[in-house]
Amino acid sequence: MKKLFLILTLLFTGFLLAQSPVVRFQQWKQVTTTERDAFTPLANTNPQIYNITTGQFEYWDGDSWEVIGVGTGFDHQLTQNLITNGNDFISNGNLFLYLDSDGDGTAGVSNAFRIYNETATADNILFNLYKGSLNSVDRSLMAIGQSNNLAGYLSIFGNSTTQAGNIQLSNPGSYTTEIGSYHLTTINGNLILLGSGGTSGSAVPAFGIDATDLSITFGNYSFPRVDGSAGQVLKTDGSGSLTWQDESGGSSSASDITVDDASFDEITGTDAQSVFNSIDNAIFDLASASPNNIVYISDYTALSSIASPTDGDLAYVTNDRIKGLFKYDSTLSATDNFGTIIDGWVRQYDGANQIAWFGAIPDDAIDDTVNIQRAIDASYYKTLEFESGEYLISTDTETYAVLISNSIDLINKADTTFKFGDSETSASVMFQVGEYGVVTNNVNITGGIFDGNAEAIDNAAAGDDALYGTSGGAIVVSGQTHNVTINNVYITNFLGVGFEVDGESDVLRASQIYVNNMRVDFCGEGIRLQKANHVYLDGGYATDMLNQDCIEPHGSIDNWSVKNMYFARPHQTNSAVEVFPQFGDMHNGLFEKCVIEDNEARISLSSGSGGYTVYNLTFRNNHFKHSIIYAGVNGNYQNLVIDGNHFEGPSNHPRNIPNFHAISTYLETNTIKVINNRIHDYQYAGMSLRDDNALISNNTIYNNGQDTEGVVYLKVGIDCNGNDAIISNNRIYDDQVTKTQTYASIRTSGDRAIVTGNYGDIDTDLGGVGWKKSGNGGGINDKVRLLATITAGSKFVDLSTAIEAIGMNSNVLELYSAHIQVLDTGGNPTVDQNPMTPATNVWIKRSGGDLDLRVDAALTYDTNFVITFDVSTDYITN
Repeated sequence: MKKLFLILTLLFTGFLLAQSPVVRFQQWKQVTTTERDAFTPLANTNPQIYNITTGQFEYWDGDSWEVIGVGTGFDHQLTQNLITNGNDFISNGNLFLYLDSDGDGTAGVSNAFRIYNETATADNILFNLYKGSLNSVDRSLMAIGQSNNLAGYLSIFGNSTTQAGNIQLSNPGSYTTEIGSYHLTTINGNLILLGSGGTSGSAVPAFGIDATDLSITFGNYSFPRVDGSAGQVLKTDGSGSLTWQDESGGSSSASDITVDDASFDEITGTDAQSVFNSIDNAIFDLASASPNNIVYISDYTALSSIASPTDGDLAYVTNDRIKGLFKYDSTLSATDNFGTIIDGWVRQYDGANQIAWFGAIPDDAIDDTVNIQRAIDASYYKTLEFESGEYLISTDTETYAVLISNSIDLINKADTTFKFGDSETSASVMFQVGEYGVVTNNVNITGGIFDGNAEAIDNAAAGDDALYGTSGGAIVVSGQTHNVTINNVYITNFLGVGFEVDGESDVLRASQIYVNNMRVDFCGEGIRLQKANHVYLDGGYATDMLNQDCIEPHGSIDNWSVKNMYFARPHQTNSAVEVFPQFGDMHNGLFEKCVIEDNEARISLSSGSGGYTVYNLTFRNNHFKHSIIYAGVNGNYQNLVIDGNHFEGPSNHPRNIPNFHAISTYLETNTIKVINNRIHDYQYAGMSLRDDNALISNNTIYNNGQDTEGVVYLKVGIDCNGNDAIISNNRIYDDQVTKTQTYASIRTSGDRAIVTGNYGDIDTDLGGVGWKKSGNGGGINDKVRLLATITAGSKFVDLSTAIEAIGMNSNVLELYSAHIQVLDTGGNPTVDQNPMTPATNVWIKRSGGDLDLRVDAALTYDTNFVITFDVSTDYITN
């Protein structure tokens, strides 16, 4: 095309230059006026000259030189052929230049150049270069015309009378370019190349580019705009439609197939065969049906009103929100799901269902509950996609507004919002997944905002806080529901629990519940889990509760975890984290990498009506920011593990709690492990435990006892009151300028404690008996304390059993100095005299293989003795 424009430019340039007489007629004799006047032409001749002096063309009329002109206003009008040196000059208002090829004085070939000046001629060609016979207009080498024959054309022709191989640019108004037998034109903004085809010679499309989507058509073949998958091939249906297909014959998606100017998106795909999404493998190809057989109608009402449809009939709904192709199936004539099957007309599509098909319109302030329920009911075993915007929800039941009772993927935009109306006062949940008595599987909910409406809950509560936490929430997974995934949802402003898992019973539980990045705030309660197995929460937060806890695992739940979440600001009478076995025992729970701020994790506050127990609960690598763990208040747990957490005091709990230790426990029958934690700056002790068999190991505990009005003996790192505790390898210190952790590094009141391998900057205060301190450093003095009882009528007791109970060897222990103290008379309050009566001396003596405690006379009463060995010395005191 660039070359064509270059040629045309040169031709036009030549034409303009030709307007100069000197250039145009340089083959004529050029003379001055003096030379002309000295020349006398022969009789009966009409020579022509170019007068250099006047710059005019002149001819001899027999008696004088006259100026040659074309048209009016000249001295002479040319009415005959003037032949000079083989060049013909013709007038009649038009200027011609002929070639005399044989030199006989006549024009042997057609004019080589002509300019038409008047409109009376047939062609009205303004400029023409010829090669051929005079009457062969269609053999022009080039023509520029103004007439209605070649109006506005630039033509470059070949030698054929059929104009084969010619290039022709038409009037700009029609935007047509002719190249030989092809016409390059625009129609409705689309670029089309037409060619004469068939026996009629009529113009048919040869090549087209759609102006909208740039799809390409060659002849009768329509090419898909988008690429196929790797390894696929283009296949035709025999009618010109090309689609990407697997070589084995499978289909791939084609888009933007144009039929009679109607554009269809994603037409090819699997053909729906039944109400509940039983998808046939057969491919419905739009191009295989004649476009003339498609009925175009506006909406579902018009679709269902089509008279006497037959199987296979096609109809296209044009309304923008519900548009699509439908195929009639008489077996479904009585079915109407309001979106994909309309009285037997089955929507032809591939991919997700769209909420718009079912009539739900966001942001229109109209209740969408019914349409949403219809869409969900029609989308089981498929995906349902919602648009951005707000959908109003209401309910006339006390159970739920919308029920999901079968497999579905519910996909929302990030700003898709489901909201209760301003007047909504129902106790129902907004979305219920599953129900009692029904097994539901495979439900996925992704994205969206679930808004209970702050104004509505204020109106409903009307100052009655009792409604909070017991009324409707956002999403509940109910009954025997399994394999549920909920991702990236935001829940706010609900009277009840924002998100709840509530199986049918302790036996018929929900299971396999996966929740990722759930955010909950300003609800009665945040998250509640009960009667379920395998529940896993990861990411998100629960904050600012109106009546209860941020999160509450609530009994009858096994194998569950909460990771990477943030909990803060529960109701002031409740807890950020509440592990409460109200409905049954709980097993194998985990909180990991969570942040609990300005509050508490409360474990087994009460064991419920059945005396249930929390088993194997672990807190690992969490950050208790100004928060505490508060466990075992009238409740049972076994193997509570607190591992690798950061406890950052002081506690900022908003309500009056029993104490301000970082970790507090209350029942001796429970068991606990506190390992690998960092605990600092609390008002009371770093920890205060009453559990028997506690393991306290590898913790760093410093700068506690901050409360200046607190109990003095709680200004310690570790306060352990249970029996048989093992306290090992902890680092306990106070590095403040004004020290607050001043009473002791470790304080115990239980029996048989083993304190070993610890570092403390001050000594310990160990009560009870049967304990030992060994291998400690810093300010801790290693000692072993035993309790021994000499019964009435006896003079000695063997200490071997008591020594072995604390892991010591009697052969070693007897090398250290010992302090013997008479404790009491075995709890006999009536004895007010010396409990050693009648003995006066007591000592330790080896007898055979045993190490005995002995007195010098048989005792009248059972008498208790405390023996303390100072094992920090390396000498023997007798």
